[in-house]
Amino acid sequence: MSSDSKKTPKEPERPNVLLRTGQWWLASPATLWASVGFLLVIVVAGAILVARGGGEDRAASGPSAAAPTPSSSPTTQPEQDQSGASGFGPPSADWLGRPVTKPNNPAGQVLPQTAVSRGPYTAGELVPAPVGVMWQQVGPSVLPFSTSDGPARIGDGLATDYARTPQGAALAALQALVRVANPDAYQKVVDRQILHTPELEQMLAHSRPEQTKSSDPTAILKFTPRPAAFRVTGWIEGEFAAIQYALPHSENGPYTILAAEAVWVDGDWKLRLPDTKPRETQTTTLAGWTLW
Repeated sequence: MSSDSKKTPKEPERPNVLLRTGQWWLASPATLWASVGFLLVIVVAGAILVARGGGEDRAASGPSAAAPTPSSSPTTQPEQDQSGASGFGPPSADWLGRPVTKPNNPAGQVLPQTAVSRGPYTAGELVPAPVGVMWQQVGPSVLPFSTSDGPARIGDGLATDYARTPQGAALAALQALVRVANPDAYQKVVDRQILHTPELEQMLAHSRPEQTKSSDPTAILKFTPRPAAFRVTGWIEGEFAAIQYALPHSENGPYTILAAEAVWVDGDWKLRLPDTKPRETQTTTLAGWTLW
């Protein structure tokens, strides 16, 4: 047998699927995503090129933090959109074998909330993970829900009511980042969960979401990037958070760094498009990152 025949065959399916399922991300709102930090361009292109081959307590709920308003704290009785079903179906797993829960409501299922008392947070510290994180399949993506920092409400297809904490900001920004890539939720997210700036308005004037379909209905769940960890690189108490997410290309990395910002506006976190790119675009280690 020749040496060529002994080589492990390449896996063309995964990058091709990434291209297909990520086509909408790189097409119409490409102008939007380019500003979100060239983020998804790197996610898809990086996967194609590369995929082959705990700490200090923090938060705004502490005594030294700006006291959250009642609307900013997770409620003990979460509000679920009654137009959708409740409960969960049989669970599944993503392409790295990590559990994924399938809510009967296609917009997601909020979890009972219990506020967590944390001390003050200083940007750069290792952030404690949100408590009770559950990853749910929401439309074409997999999103995190927690029992400590929200979201505490699902309404009109959107997740809202996050804790006024770094953890809540990280959850909210990721939810908006991913939901805006779903054509069915695009306009709602843009209108209600993204901070509108002159730069954003200019980009939105030239962007129009497109529907794309994959021949494999399970491919979207299997290959949609799902962060392995996050870190908060900037924090203004209860008002602003700069967040980075580590998106894995394989079980043990490397990881693409996805940057986002969150601003507290009208009683909840809104996604803000970053003005600058992160200094790093990839990392090979999750040391200093918070695992979900």
